[in-house]
Amino acid sequence: MLLARLALIAVAVAVVGVVNAHPARLIYNHVAGERVTVHVTDCDRERRRLDCRGTWRDSAGRTHEGRVHGAHSHEVGRRVSAQAGPVGVYVGGLARQWVWLAVPVITVLALLGTAVAVVWLGLRTRAHGRELLARPGALLAEPRRIRRAADGRTLVSLRPAAAPPRHDPTPLPGGKPREKTSPVLDRVLRLAANPARRERFIAARDPSGAVRFIIERRPTGADQPETWLLAPDGEARGLVRRLEGNPFRAQFLRADGERVGSVKPDPQVPETINRFIVRDRSGRRVATVGPGTFLRWACHIEPDADPLVRDLTLVLTVDLIRLVQA
Repeated sequence: MLLARLALIAVAVAVVGVVNAHPARLIYNHVAGERVTVHVTDCDRERRRLDCRGTWRDSAGRTHEGRVHGAHSHEVGRRVSAQAGPVGVYVGGLARQWVWLAVPVITVLALLGTAVAVVWLGLRTRAHGRELLARPGALLAEPRRIRRAADGRTLVSLRPAAAPPRHDPTPLPGGKPREKTSPVLDRVLRLAANPARRERFIAARDPSGAVRFIIERRPTGADQPETWLLAPDGEARGLVRRLEGNPFRAQFLRADGERVGSVKPDPQVPETINRFIVRDRSGRRVATVGPGTFLRWACHIEPDADPLVRDLTLVLTVDLIRLVQA
């Protein structure tokens, strides 16, 4: 997952760099160059591009001859003002290159807009998270533990583990196929859905150090991602199977395939908040899962919830980012 995210970030940075490379050259040329008068000698059209040449003198009195960017055919034989710098001679300075200079302006506005949107969404998420964490018995999932929101006491610690002895990797029939996009994007999404090898199994230990259960973040292929709940010896107890990515829907299954619960968006909050309602097989609402703090997921489970549904809700809370975004 980390490799896929780093790859996506690298691609985004590369795209921004490529589209802003030429405007940066123009600005650098304007800052580091000098104003000169160019005599445009000729212009030839090559493959829809006008290639003009001319002569000019620099501030030291030396005469130069070469390509002149930004000149027009009707300027042949005329003397025009230009900016001569390290990357070339541009007629009219930056004013005639306004189309290219609009690119960094648009980039900056896009980055500012993204930052504002992230802050705005963070504030809204924080408000809804505060309400969820205020519920009696609410839990907050952190990278290395699940703790009680009220007093901070650790419910279980989370540590990478080896494959347990009775682990059976046989898939449960009925997996839902992933939505088809493009071949390249499909591969990236699969890579993002597959955890690193050392992060595939996560042991949840209680404060005494005993393993309460094991979370298996099972690698996925063409099907929707799944996260399994294993007993301490590795025997499968159940799984969270994603049914749909947008909007997110999932179901809780026993190891034999019997459905014991469902996960759907909470209709009382905006979809951008990513809060979900867990219902048992009778349709009764037994848990709520959603953002607690910044990049931390929280859950509230009813005290009388079925033990399997309760533990599957904890599994969902721990691995919700992968299940939602993959």
